[in-house]
Amino acid sequence: MLLVRYCAAYEARIRALGGIGFFLGGIGPDGHLAFNCAGSDPRSVTRLTRLNYMSEAAAAGDLGGISNVKKHSVVTIGLGTITARADVVAIVFAAGEAKARVVADAAGRPDVPVAALHACPHARLYLTTSATARLAQRQDEAFRRAAQAAGPAVREDGELIQRTMVDLSLRAGKPLAELGEADIEGDCRARLLRDLGAGGEGGGSSAGMAALTLTALARKKERGAATPFPGQTVLHTAPHHDDIMLAYLGWIRRMLDRDHPDVPEEDRTRHCFCYCTSGFNSVTSDLMVTSE
Repeated sequence: MLLVRYCAAYEARIRALGGIGFFLGGIGPDGHLAFNCAGSDPRSVTRLTRLNYMSEAAAAGDLGGISNVKKHSVVTIGLGTITARADVVAIVFAAGEAKARVVADAAGRPDVPVAALHACPHARLYLTTSATARLAQRQDEAFRRAAQAAGPAVREDGELIQRTMVDLSLRAGKPLAELGEADIEGDCRARLLRDLGAGGEGGGSSAGMAALTLTALARKKERGAATPFPGQTVLHTAPHHDDIMLAYLGWIRRMLDRDHPDVPEEDRTRHCFCYCTSGFNSVTSDLMVTSE
């Protein structure tokens, strides 16, 4: 009862002062604002409440672990507290691709807590580029500005053309060689590159961009299959043996073939492994010697 009275008095004091004029915050993994988790009433006030699992996990690092967080309730101002003043200046930040889904939800779904700020004309979300990854219109507009700023140089930007065409191939569910003008017309980025002349000397085309991409990917594959460091010694080191093996097992197995006696000495690459873990989970010499 003491906490309930405290929350009521705190809310009354804010309202007596005219409401919150400036609010600064972030977006939680479920779209929570302050500790108003998913499902909070847009008219909610300062109160004692419990967190959902997503919010518990997000707060665990600051509050002593999730097992500790689960034991406690929290006190938070409500969505109604934040938005009580129509002229509240609310600034909310979101950074990183991990927030991209909830940012997109906040833009298009009224049931996400942070969407309560839609009613506040002076509310603003400040986002990193990666946090906008699922805002298709924003991404397309940024792409258009960058491509137009590059001008004729965009025709020579192989990486940009490749990323665009590979993404289009995946979305269309077609091999690159089967993409046609209709596919290009349906994709604003590919259409923009084509119109800027990508994929052909006299003008852009879907066939030209697809051919350029296929050629570039084939060259990358060839470079990846080539043997680097001929006649040299390569040291591989990590805390655990699986750090290396999980990262580039296929590559290292192919490279180890270069130690074969049939390979000329001048082309042979010598590989040395050093794992620096002590204690019961260290990598033993026997494991390295007997492993294939």
